[in-house]
Amino acid sequence: MVTTDRPEIARVKEIYQEWNNVPKAWARQGWTSEEVQRKRFVAFWRLMTSPGPGSLITILDVGCGDGAFFNYFGDVWQNSNFRYTGLDVRPEAIQAGKEAFGRIQNVKFIEADILDYTPDRDYHFVIASGTFNRGYIDNNRWEPGPFYQRIDRMVELAANACIFNILHSVFPMPEVYKHLRVKHRLPMRVDLSYLDDDYTVYVAKKFM
Repeated sequence: MVTTDRPEIARVKEIYQEWNNVPKAWARQGWTSEEVQRKRFVAFWRLMTSPGPGSLITILDVGCGDGAFFNYFGDVWQNSNFRYTGLDVRPEAIQAGKEAFGRIQNVKFIEADILDYTPDRDYHFVIASGTFNRGYIDNNRWEPGPFYQRIDRMVELAANACIFNILHSVFPMPEVYKHLRVKHRLPMRVDLSYLDDDYTVYVAKKFM
């Protein structure tokens, strides 16, 4: 379910509309290149604890696009037992994910805003890669509320960790770090090493 009267959701849909017919899948999700997309995924992989062969791992991917994250981690952890749920507010993204991966067992794609989503299972990791770079603030004024609401909800839903990346130029890292530290008082790690204008935050609920 997507609550369409939220202005940030309307902005997201409007911004991504212009990319719907772009041939490259990574470009349709707003990435500048496939390499940039992959570097963000690798940063996630470095922070996540790999399960052993056959171990169950559950992932909730917020702003999943066409499921590129699932495709990458399926290769990296190919001997693990995945349960993956992708959420996106854009119906065209969810349709693309279903067409690419929807027939795989224990893979679901759901059109929903994380604020409205009630999970039917526990998730080890709740992640968002590039999800909040566009549309979740009003460009005419600094108003981080819609972003913080969703990050807080991600932390709430994660059993082991919430992990997200975002551009420094959109949400400066010190401000985001301060919010998370005051709000949740949980251990955190930040990776600044992989791209000049990007960082990844790992908020630990418990360790696997």
